[in-house]
Amino acid sequence: MEPSRALGPTLDRASRALQDAGIRFAVTGGLASSFFGEPRFTQDIDIVLPDSLSRGQLALLQAVLGTGFFLDLEEAISAVANKAMFTALDTATNIKVDFHVGEAIAGEIGRAVRTELLSGLAVPAVTREDLILAKLLWITKGRHMSRQDVVSILRRSKGLNVMFLDDRAQSLGVAGLLGELRAEAAGGGFLADSSDL
Repeated sequence: MEPSRALGPTLDRASRALQDAGIRFAVTGGLASSFFGEPRFTQDIDIVLPDSLSRGQLALLQAVLGTGFFLDLEEAISAVANKAMFTALDTATNIKVDFHVGEAIAGEIGRAVRTELLSGLAVPAVTREDLILAKLLWITKGRHMSRQDVVSILRRSKGLNVMFLDDRAQSLGVAGLLGELRAEAAGGGFLADSSDL
């Protein structure tokens, strides 16, 4: 199965497992970027989890995912302790689900909105504003694909909560970068970073 076609079944199973385990979450990353901005190829699923997960919750998640996923429980426990990332691999599709422990933007899981990111599949997803903010932070860490994502989301900015976005960008120290990408979005062009080529 092609990665893009496999994302739906993998996301469905992963989101059901999280719900069954009683774990709050929000989808972020490439899937959310493709929904809010220009569609782009992505071959994994990014999910934000709270940083307060217990060993019991992680063991329950592993059990609920079952044999259809490979999830290393000790890796997950270590990721929670270090507010890092752990991965579950869908063995049927070879799609990986990256679980990001801890909110990049405070409150993003609570603000998540049930969104039909893929046809017929609605899951909690970060808001456009939180996605832009998270991607601005990723850009500062060298994730240059996020630059193009932000520009494409800003070009479809009807209904964007500009006051919230500007306030949070200022407090996160990325207001200048946001202004730069707004200008880029308004100009209609995208200057690719050399590391994206």
